[in-house]
Amino acid sequence: MEIKVQFKVINDDHTEIPYTTIEYSKKYCVVYNYLTANDTYLKGDHITLVLHSTINYASLLEEHINQWDGGISAAFFVSTPRLTPNSTIAVPSLLLQSTIAVVNQLRMYEGADKLSIHLFFEKGSFKKCPQVYLRPLDMEPE
Repeated sequence: MEIKVQFKVINDDHTEIPYTTIEYSKKYCVVYNYLTANDTYLKGDHITLVLHSTINYASLLEEHINQWDGGISAAFFVSTPRLTPNSTIAVPSLLLQSTIAVVNQLRMYEGADKLSIHLFFEKGSFKKCPQVYLRPLDMEPE
């Protein structure tokens, strides 16, 4: 059974961007298409490069972007949000917020329009995938 819950990112201008969090394989929650490639790379005759990683290797995507002509679908395993007393809303850890900041910086790569990024985390103590509200960190790209 698919359980859908909101995962929201609050931009610098305080607008909210909702994403659906879906239970995956009973033990995980996933946010599909946190970043979505443009239609050129989502449709048509090409092979999509599929990658799974932790955020530690995000910088290596730039080389794949430069070398690969088709779309790239990358799933990042991120830290589980912290449980709160009501168990439906989660508090993102600083590590999760930092990870999202790194993922957002991937948008700046030349050719990033071919990237689709998905976020996975362990469900942990949550009975269902929690609502997660992420606020932007004051992080400037290096």
